[in-house]
Amino acid sequence: MNRKVLLLMAISIITVYTFAQAPDMEFFAPTEYMYMTELKDSEREAAIKNTPLLIEKAEHINSYFLDGREYPEQQILYDKIRVFSEILNSETYIWIVIPCTRNNDELKAVKDTAWVPKHKYILALLKKENNENAPICIMPTCFFSVNRYKVNAYQIIKGKQKNKGIVHYYNTLDFKWNVDSENRHIGVEYKKTKGQPKGYVRANYYLLNEKPDTIELGEAVHSYGYIPKNWEYIQIDASAFLWDLKKPLKYGLQNAFDGNPATSFVENTENDLIEISLSKGFQEKIRIINGYAANQKLYDKNNCVKQIGIYDYSKPIAVDGHNFVTPIKTQDILCDAHNLDWQEFKLSGTAVFLKVEDVYKGQMYNDTCIAEVDFCNKKTSWLFGGVN
Repeated sequence: MNRKVLLLMAISIITVYTFAQAPDMEFFAPTEYMYMTELKDSEREAAIKNTPLLIEKAEHINSYFLDGREYPEQQILYDKIRVFSEILNSETYIWIVIPCTRNNDELKAVKDTAWVPKHKYILALLKKENNENAPICIMPTCFFSVNRYKVNAYQIIKGKQKNKGIVHYYNTLDFKWNVDSENRHIGVEYKKTKGQPKGYVRANYYLLNEKPDTIELGEAVHSYGYIPKNWEYIQIDASAFLWDLKKPLKYGLQNAFDGNPATSFVENTENDLIEISLSKGFQEKIRIINGYAANQKLYDKNNCVKQIGIYDYSKPIAVDGHNFVTPIKTQDILCDAHNLDWQEFKLSGTAVFLKVEDVYKGQMYNDTCIAEVDFCNKKTSWLFGGVN
């Protein structure tokens, strides 16, 4: 019996599934879950059927990227697939969460590791167009790869009247396996800074006004899934962040672009400083909401930004057949320590790289926080759409 028949049998069964020992949608999509509605029964079935190649891609991810071909017990749980709809500015997005069992060796290794979910997952984000669900990204999440635990996540950047774009975040936690005398994995030890778990992040920002008519998915070998291969993106890199074991993205980079001052990007670096770089330069303005701006109490407890250096890159210099660029500071920005609202600054040059170079110390914690940051060009207006 082929996979498609098994799938149709599975989704035809009416199931009520609760994530026992597993994450809810806040875990997978912390900036989106509050806008979602879960689809049940016939709506759920229709959403899966209207998603071309979804199961084929998910099977490939499980078999090849997650090494399921070597572990027959590692299977996709078809009857536990969950589907959610998110309607934003008259656009409909479909989120599909596909659980996969962990192989027996991995289950034994993490049985006493409370922060590891029982299952791995494949997370698909689709955009409803012409009565079909067009896949944008299909990626695994909550999985181990060599020495990194990976959590892929997506975010929809919401303008006031029109959505701006979609961001795919590659979040990783460095770890090492503890082994016994026979070199069998018996536990997980993660990397810390300042005594706290240390997460790393890279993001691809796909602008909707540059979206191709038809998205062509391509294999993203280094990230173990499928992303658009014919849609240009802005790459965003940032300093290490504070990884929360129960909710890995609680303090992640997506908080700086979500239009919600109640959430913050919180660093976890040795020097308490933050760097954010973009693959595209901006020449007009920059603005931030400083600190942990959810309320005055949290704001006062944590570090906030005092001085930001704005950098451009030099023209490429050829050395031994390779082109190199170096950062060039174009200006310094001084931020107000007592302002929990937007602070806006005119740029004197091109900004591709910002570096927090000094902070106002918090009363309790050494973590430096930024609630929001945004960049402006005359052509594109605000990159992340402002604030709600």
